[in-house]
Amino acid sequence: MFSRAAVLMALAACVACAQDLHFAVLISANAEWRALRPLFAAAPAQASPYGEYFFAGVQGERVLFSMGDGARWPPPGQRNTSSIASGRRA
Repeated sequence: MFSRAAVLMALAACVACAQDLHFAVLISANAEWRALRPLFAAAPAQASPYGEYFFAGVQGERVLFSMGDGARWPPPGQRNTSSIASGRRA
């Protein structure tokens, strides 16, 4: 099984190849994400199974900003909630 960071970096690499994207920024903390969003309020946010993301221009470069919330890993539909509810480790 791949780590969350590896999956996000692979996703960013795929987007980079397809869209000539050179930079991706992964934000892990909710507080940092809430502080960042007003700075790029004009950029429309989009949702993915791994969290919210948006593209914005920074000094002439197109940059992917992604909220990599650890609570969303594994993606919805792939979580083993039965072990969480019973207190057992998966």
